[in-house]
Amino acid sequence: MFRAVLLAVVWVSVAGLVSLAVSADSISEKARKLHFSSIVVDTHDDTTQRFLDGKFDLGARSATGSIDIPRLREGNLSAIFFSIWIPSKITGPEAVNRALVQIDAVREQVRSIRMKSFLRRPLPKSAKSANRARSLRSWVSKAAT
Repeated sequence: MFRAVLLAVVWVSVAGLVSLAVSADSISEKARKLHFSSIVVDTHDDTTQRFLDGKFDLGARSATGSIDIPRLREGNLSAIFFSIWIPSKITGPEAVNRALVQIDAVREQVRSIRMKSFLRRPLPKSAKSANRARSLRSWVSKAAT
């Protein structure tokens, strides 16, 4: 009797798994559609440590890690919260200073990406607007350096 019940449980489990496998494609398509039609927010990202060496560029696809602007766009990420992390054994003014350095590094990444995006935009078609845009770009480029 025990073997019959066990066999029945195994049979029902296998049948359930097979039915899930058969409909997995339709579920994945539904999930993909839902994801790409939604506002997607990452509420905790530890990438800020990578910003500190000055070599990491959030705007370019990175060979390491999983967070960069190209991947954020491909994954339809609408917003991201960068965490500021300090080891627990560091306390007091040193911890505050390290946190402020990380915050500044995040701001610098954002400033740099905005600047690159702004400078890549095509100039307006009208001569008057194009001259204003050139002047503004020149001023922004000088202000950023």
